[in-house]
Amino acid sequence: MDREPANLPGIPMPKGWIWLCKQLDTVQEAWNYILHQAAADDLERCRQEAADLSDDGEGLAPYRVGGELLQVRSTGARGGFRWVAGNDDFLLMFKPGGAGWSITVRYLAAGLWEYGIDDLVERVKAILDKLGEPNDDDYRRLTRADIAYDFYAPGFAESATVRLAEGVLMPAKCKARTVTLPHLDKVTTFSRGGRIETLTLGSKSTLQVELYNKTLEITEASGKEWMYPIWEENGLPGAVRSDVWRLEIRFAKEWLQNRGIRRLSEFIEWQYALVREAVQSRRLTVPTNDSNRARWPLHPFWNVVQELTPVPFLAPRGRRVTARADAIKAQLIKMVGGISHSFYAIDNRGEDEISDVLALDRLYAAAKEFALKDPEQQRKLKRASERYRFIEEAR
Repeated sequence: MDREPANLPGIPMPKGWIWLCKQLDTVQEAWNYILHQAAADDLERCRQEAADLSDDGEGLAPYRVGGELLQVRSTGARGGFRWVAGNDDFLLMFKPGGAGWSITVRYLAAGLWEYGIDDLVERVKAILDKLGEPNDDDYRRLTRADIAYDFYAPGFAESATVRLAEGVLMPAKCKARTVTLPHLDKVTTFSRGGRIETLTLGSKSTLQVELYNKTLEITEASGKEWMYPIWEENGLPGAVRSDVWRLEIRFAKEWLQNRGIRRLSEFIEWQYALVREAVQSRRLTVPTNDSNRARWPLHPFWNVVQELTPVPFLAPRGRRVTARADAIKAQLIKMVGGISHSFYAIDNRGEDEISDVLALDRLYAAAKEFALKDPEQQRKLKRASERYRFIEEAR
């Protein structure tokens, strides 16, 4: 492990809290590469193939480059990107025309936690060297970097009432979204039952700091259950599936460039100063009777992150798999069971006694006959195959 799974020496934390880990959670770069015409043609062919497979604009088509298997989407992305290709570790976005800085690479959370940024950059370079060539020796520019700090914070959820936002201190023009307070323009909160689950300070377009209940986010949204073994390796009590909170700092291109940060290497070198400035300029405090709000002490989450700045990122943990395939199959079985009830009721309407075993045999025979006669069968099977290709990979 990277450290002892206990409260950090010299850094005060509430009783029972454990700092778990720190990691890059999303990184994005622009690459100054010229795309070969043959590569552009291949991407367009795959994009069209994905579109042909799609009924809803969400089609995917396989595209192998060297040792990497990518999926090309049927649609592009905002900002003039015609082609989007990727896997569970990174996304590559391409603008047509062959101009420099026309490729954007987004390194995704799963890849960063599993393999680390250096490994992902090496893999991306191997791909782009086959698709094009650099336009300059200095061909990468950082456009976004997110750092995640995870805590086991038992008891915090009960104390996180909507009044928590009263301790927010930010520059006068700093933006956030819902609860308006006298000393701020806005502060974004998401609460349920009078308890805050997400507190967002600032804007993604410049600098944003967000505190949120990560275990709830996994359960209700992302499904990233592969995080639990990582947390357990770093101090989370076994079988605990609640009370993990994340403080995430999102640095955008404009904010970084205003501080002379243009490359990922510079961000890594200066991360400590950048994090300290971030938690000071978008900060949550503990209100006191002091009329000078600037003297209010930092909230424990913010204080620990400020003190943690010399701590290195978590070492890569290797490939993680999920049980998502089993979960989806279980859902499909429930759907078929429900359909069988409706099929039986329609087929045996007017009968008071249930004499058929849910008509499953007849339902299966009818469904099989329909599938075999469907002229779109191969297209639909291929579309489903691409949709679930990376189903068990961490995302």
